[in-house]
Amino acid sequence: HADNAAAITVAEQQIMLTEVARHIAVRYLYIRELVGHRIITLVWVSSARNLADIFTKPLVRVSFAAIEAVLRGRDRLWRFF
Repeated sequence: HADNAAAITVAEQQIMLTEVARHIAVRYLYIRELVGHRIITLVWVSSARNLADIFTKPLVRVSFAAIEAVLRGRDRLWRFF
């Protein structure tokens, strides 16, 4: 799952990388290959529902506590969403 719509677009479509996206290393385009062969599917999730955010950005206490409860198994994932 990803909360970056541009990253999903680059991975799913065989488009030329613009000057902005050329910094992406060739090894990361492996995801594009996996998507093209239908081995994986990328799904957009809102930042409010992205469990990975606990590891990548500062969160307000309520969001942190909700994600922490899911990760520790104290709450079910479906209740988080």
